[in-house]
Amino acid sequence: MASAGSPDAAQRSVVRGEQLFAKAKALQAKLEEKRKEMPVACTFKPQLVTKRAETPKTGKSRFDRLYEAGVASQNKLAEKRAEAEAATPSFKPKLIAKSADAAKTTRAGGNVFSSLYTRGVQQRMRQDEAVAAAADPETTFSPATNANKGKKVTKKVRGARRRLYDADKLKAKEAELEALREAQLKESCTFVPKTNAAAASLSPADKAKRTAVYDKLFADAKKTEAKIAAAKAAAEAAEAAALTFTPAINRSGAKGSSPVSKARAGAVGDRLFRSGVESRARREEASAASGMEGCTFKPQISKASAERAAKARASEGAASVHDRLFQEAAAKPKRSDAGEPKIAWETLLRPEGEAAPTVKPIQLTPGQQAKFDRLYREHAERAAKLPASASASAFEPRPDWELLLRDESASVSTERATTAGPVDEATAAKRDAFYNRLFEEAKTRAAAAAEADAAVPAKRTPSKAEAAKAVAASDRLYKTELKGHAAADMEAAAAEAQAVMLRNCWHATLRTEHPVATMTVPVEAV
Repeated sequence: MASAGSPDAAQRSVVRGEQLFAKAKALQAKLEEKRKEMPVACTFKPQLVTKRAETPKTGKSRFDRLYEAGVASQNKLAEKRAEAEAATPSFKPKLIAKSADAAKTTRAGGNVFSSLYTRGVQQRMRQDEAVAAAADPETTFSPATNANKGKKVTKKVRGARRRLYDADKLKAKEAELEALREAQLKESCTFVPKTNAAAASLSPADKAKRTAVYDKLFADAKKTEAKIAAAKAAAEAAEAAALTFTPAINRSGAKGSSPVSKARAGAVGDRLFRSGVESRARREEASAASGMEGCTFKPQISKASAERAAKARASEGAASVHDRLFQEAAAKPKRSDAGEPKIAWETLLRPEGEAAPTVKPIQLTPGQQAKFDRLYREHAERAAKLPASASASAFEPRPDWELLLRDESASVSTERATTAGPVDEATAAKRDAFYNRLFEEAKTRAAAAAEADAAVPAKRTPSKAEAAKAVAASDRLYKTELKGHAAADMEAAAAEAQAVMLRNCWHATLRTEHPVATMTVPVEAV
């Protein structure tokens, strides 16, 4: 392979250069031929400047040069304008038309009247020429004017000038014309209207005192506005009379609601908190006073014992009264529910300020009472079939439902209400006799069961499990009987409430007869 500097490479480069030169020559020849073939109409031939003249360097910035060029161009324009003004003549004589007319008249000679006539004719001719020159050649219409109109306008103008100088004569002339017009009207008008004598008798002074038309209209509008305002006031008064509510305003509170008193009282939250604390204290005092009415006993405590108790509390860490009461109650042995008085849980659990609910006691209808009695008899028969020990724990004497319900409702509210119709005296007497007989039988059986339990050793005492099992069996039996013998006319809510009340009564009886066995039996809310 030949290197870059070998004779072969140089020869090839020369050949390649000659080929390119030949192609360039051929291309240039073609362009010349095409340029010669251009149409003759294109005669413009630009002159190309092969070498541009160099701008002399002055050493100034282009902005300064531009400014100087602008000033020079303005100076040239000013010089050209001055030369043009100097070439134009500035003198122009002022000719007076009257002088020219006078000169013409003097040259023509003659008297003054002839010259005035000639001047008028010439002036009219000039006016006609000016009108003809200003008129549009296409506008050929010429209106027919009335010559008398011009005379009337002239007369009016002259009359206005005359009134300014001779008003009395004009007034006298107008009065004569008015009198003449009235005389002509009297001759032509023969109708005479019937006028009111009172109106005719009015003097000019009285007529002048009469109110103008616009005054009457204004007065009528005022009266209408007054009537509308009176009607609105009457409607507002009637509406206010219908609103009989009057709020009870605390005057002391209104007096103390000034900005100074509010600032002294503190923030709204603090005042509300203090008000709540005071109201709670008042309620507690009232409840304590009402609860202590029946407590008349007051123990006598010696001063020495009080001091010892105070020292003991101080040594124990000054426990609060509530903590000490809780500790004392926890230290006491648990007592049975039989010996404790009934606690009004409804009153204790009720929020402060809430009224006691009104409980309407349930009065059983004869049909419902018969169903409950049948259920009780079936339960008593099943209990009689059990052994003596089991029957003593599972038997429940027949409670007086109405008495229990009456006692339960009396502890909450004294209001009595009946939901069923009245019962006649014969039915009530039979029912009471039947209940009393059943209750006596239940008491006899309960006494026999108690004697049997006393004869049985202590180890045969029913356990809690047996008692709970008996109660559960009784509940299941009761629920089954209720589901099977529910009356069609008894509503579901009333039946459930009566069932809960009956179950609570049974549990109360069980707690009375067997307090240990039924200690954990809950009491359902009605």
